[in-house]
Amino acid sequence: MALLSWDESLSVKIDKMDEQHQQLFDLINRFYDEVGKQSQKQLISELIKGMKEYTILHFREEEQLMQQHGYPGLAQHKKQHSDFIDKVNDLQEKYEAGKMIISIEITNFLKDWIKNHIKDSDQQYNKYINR
Repeated sequence: MALLSWDESLSVKIDKMDEQHQQLFDLINRFYDEVGKQSQKQLISELIKGMKEYTILHFREEEQLMQQHGYPGLAQHKKQHSDFIDKVNDLQEKYEAGKMIISIEITNFLKDWIKNHIKDSDQQYNKYINR
């Protein structure tokens, strides 16, 4: 069962960004499935790394798009991205050091942050760019 489901209310009306958001949903859903199966630490670590790398790529491309269009909320949006990556880095370091067990609580944090970010912050640049 999917933790996150894509629907049109999440669309930012920019195909590339929508595709990347859907890919993030897929990555989080896979992570959630593997955590639920209590998969090996190595696989969970690889999934965290893959999600983080894809998220960084997506954030970079999204920020470039906003910069190209002169989006006035770029600095605040970049700060949200940076704070999220810092939090994921912290979670990854603690997990790999054996100081944390990946739980449904962590997957819910990832799910809620991504979904809320798209519904709120990303919709703001959508309105600006697509006006």
